[in-house]
Amino acid sequence: MPMTRLLFIFAAMAAMLALPMQAQASNLYAGQYGEGGTWNIYELVTGNQTFWSGAYGLIPGLTDPTGGAATGHLVTITDDFENSFLTGLITGSTWIGLTDREGVGDGTWTPYEGNWQWVDDTLFIYSNWGSGEPNDAGGGEDAGELTTGGLWNDNEIGWGVDEPVPPTLYPGTSTQEDFIVRPYLIEWEVRSATQPVAGVDFPSTRTDPPYPVIPVQLFPTTPMPGPNGAAGLLGVREVRGMGNTANVLLAINIIQGMGGTWYDGQVATLDLADPDTNGAGGPVVGTTPIPFLSNNSGVDDDSIQTIIKGRVYVPAGKGGDWSVRFHSDDGFALRFLDVNGNPVPFTGQGELGQLDLAGTLTYPLPTGDSNSRGVITLADNAVYDIECVAFENAGGAFWEMTMMQGDYRTMVVPPNTLVYQRGWLPLGGTSIEEQTFAGPAPVKLVSAARVTSITNQSAYDITVTPTNVEDARAGNIFPDEWVFDGTVQTIALRNTGGGGAGSAALQVSGLNNHFPCNTSGGDVNDFETGITGRLRIDDGDGVAGETLQLTFAMFSDDNCHFEIDGVDFTNVYDFNGNTISRLSDIDFDGTLGIEYNAPTGNANTFGLITIDEGEYDFQGYTLEIGGGEFYEVWAAVGDYLSTGFVPGAFWPITTVGLTSQLIEASTALQLVDPTWTPGGDNADFNGDNIVDGNDFLIWQIGLGLTGQTNNDNGDANGDGTV
Repeated sequence: MPMTRLLFIFAAMAAMLALPMQAQASNLYAGQYGEGGTWNIYELVTGNQTFWSGAYGLIPGLTDPTGGAATGHLVTITDDFENSFLTGLITGSTWIGLTDREGVGDGTWTPYEGNWQWVDDTLFIYSNWGSGEPNDAGGGEDAGELTTGGLWNDNEIGWGVDEPVPPTLYPGTSTQEDFIVRPYLIEWEVRSATQPVAGVDFPSTRTDPPYPVIPVQLFPTTPMPGPNGAAGLLGVREVRGMGNTANVLLAINIIQGMGGTWYDGQVATLDLADPDTNGAGGPVVGTTPIPFLSNNSGVDDDSIQTIIKGRVYVPAGKGGDWSVRFHSDDGFALRFLDVNGNPVPFTGQGELGQLDLAGTLTYPLPTGDSNSRGVITLADNAVYDIECVAFENAGGAFWEMTMMQGDYRTMVVPPNTLVYQRGWLPLGGTSIEEQTFAGPAPVKLVSAARVTSITNQSAYDITVTPTNVEDARAGNIFPDEWVFDGTVQTIALRNTGGGGAGSAALQVSGLNNHFPCNTSGGDVNDFETGITGRLRIDDGDGVAGETLQLTFAMFSDDNCHFEIDGVDFTNVYDFNGNTISRLSDIDFDGTLGIEYNAPTGNANTFGLITIDEGEYDFQGYTLEIGGGEFYEVWAAVGDYLSTGFVPGAFWPITTVGLTSQLIEASTALQLVDPTWTPGGDNADFNGDNIVDGNDFLIWQIGLGLTGQTNNDNGDANGDGTV
């Protein structure tokens, strides 16, 4: 027997003899990530660190730490929420239950070289590999580990040649791999309907998936520090120099601690962004966002915590339910306070929004798009103070808040009508009237389009996607468990969890579809998708065979492409301010399509084409690298490259026979001075929430200084005070 093999065996025996029969020096945590939204126990073992194969062999001999009969295994991770939760527990790289070593496990999904699987037979869909990983460095890295940054890495597993069994699918692939000692995470399948153990830092209050982790109460009982707003303005403080934060509670603590470098100022709306990474801002407002106060031009604005404060006035007759939408990269927490400083709780939430026990609306974790909704009841003729904390760790960055009167967590869509939720308006914005536009849509799907998604893809170049989709559909190259097929009635796809808000300009109710690979309801990363089908182009004027000039709008996170077979796009423009969009022959068939070949929060790309009425085949492609994902294509008759998206002109591409568009009316709530109260002795005689020369003129009239009187005591507004 070779000496190296003897040394390997002796080292393994010594390491195994050092392991106790029950894990010691460990901490228990409860997380609501079990089957069906139940609670499991997570045991982080730090005091008896070992190699991957050692932990894998040890766990079957351990017992349920709660005294029950639950089985344990190296942890499996199925979405961004669980990954973030676990990342917040560890202090160094830690083994997880992921391997591509043949012979591990005996379930349906068999690992083999290059085919990573979970040890408990959970289908491997979600992944969060670091850049260039897994890379099998040195010819043998078959063990998965979670790093402190939340990304995954492959490392050496601690088995010898042909262990644990000689591979049969791919002989010779189970090589000798060294002992790398790490802490490890055990997941105990307690599957409790309620939180089963104490000691959890962030118990969840959500009762349906997905399940991010939030504390009992995020904000303190006292007001947060930071500059106040003014009439028409919000106060903003951005904190730099305090590093990244794992969740919004830590961001709140940083702001309360008054450390770091402060950047104070005022802004007109809560619509801020890093112009270098998110030039289009959030997905709702549709106008150029305000740059961060601490923006460093030309580089990513990372590691920021911010507090945004202001006072909002609800006019008489406008009380009742109000809906709030919040989009951000990364997480946030938002609360309303009455004039006495008491929290006014949100009464419900939607999308990814969560509520803590005090009724604070939040998405507490790092994400590409928090994509949260909440409903709150506000009184007539009343003022409320708003406090919002948001944070940005790395990558794209934006914070956007809009409101609309009513409960808009869900919507009922009239038949054959496209409903724009255009009523989502920023604080201090302009109220709008209801608008309708006649159809029909100029571009329609002839029939349902085919969609194919391929998971476990970390490519950063959209040009490889057409070939991969063709291979996947032909059954070549990719394992069957990586390939997901489906059909859609509208070219509007999104992720279920982790964001993916849809169109940058407007939110459409009732037409979005989920990517076929998103079967768990969480945020799926690292996949590529192709969508193909047939279009019918007809402007609906009854004249056949016309030549039309059309603008197509493509929205996606991240890289994306769209083309119509046999007809070239002639020009392209993106509204991100970085001119990455281009014309491209992605599949080398001689046809130019529109393309945005870079990671982004929203491609926001518009292309111009001249085309005869008729039917044509089309192809669309998108990559998802991380964060929320969506892909939408809209069309309008005419040239809109200089204007971008125009409500009423653009139509989604769908099989639905849309005959009209409805843009709902909405009232925008106004920002007022933080000392202003309705009916107070504040000299705002004309009720516009601003004390200025117009109020002075009314006051003069009331006193008879101009020879005219409304009454004999100067009480021009009739509230009993002057």
